[in-house]
Amino acid sequence: MNLETGNYYSLGGSGVEIWRRIAAGCSFPATNADPPVNYHGEVRAFLDELEREKMIVPEDPGQESAEEGAWSFSNWVLPTIEKFTDMRDMLLTDPIHELDESGWPKPAPPDNT
Repeated sequence: MNLETGNYYSLGGSGVEIWRRIAAGCSFPATNADPPVNYHGEVRAFLDELEREKMIVPEDPGQESAEEGAWSFSNWVLPTIEKFTDMRDMLLTDPIHELDESGWPKPAPPDNT
């Protein structure tokens, strides 16, 4: 879920495995030498879509990755992302998305009436 836009998402195919690797801090290599299945372009396109939806941010080039080398998938299925906007208005009016720097909800401003 993107708390800034109110959109929420469902991942399919190998998108779930890709998301788990991202959450674990693994970076996607710039090239994928000698892959058993040529999925490098599909993974890159999926990561680009996640970035456009502001679900991930580009990695700092100086940042260390939890995993190095080529990514491989035992059961490759084209990754998909499905975007839902039907609850956007309700999610954006929920005060929980108003967070401070530490991630806690901001207190409501004082009522001066």
